Amino acid sequence: MLPSFEIENFRAFSQLRIGHLGGVNLVVGRNNVGKTMLLEAIRFYASGGNPTLLIDLLQDRDEILLGHHSDEEPRNAHLHFASLF
Repeated sequence: MLPSFEIENFRAFSQLRIGHLGGVNLVVGRNNVGKTMLLEAIRFYASGGNPTLLIDLLQDRDEILLGHHSDEEPRNAHLHFASLF
């Protein structure tokens, strides 16, 4: 269990600190305020910073730029990582 969580320069978060996390946490808020971005950051942290997860995050949001061939594998794609950091 994480006691706290801090994000810096991830997607729209320049800095976010959650000082206390419990065993169960509820994330609520209006549309487009960053709930999914928070979950993406936690998922990336939980993966140990696995760079292939960045491809999954970009692909999930249709932010991946594939090469000339439509059957090209995502790992060979040209990525726009600037949208994450």
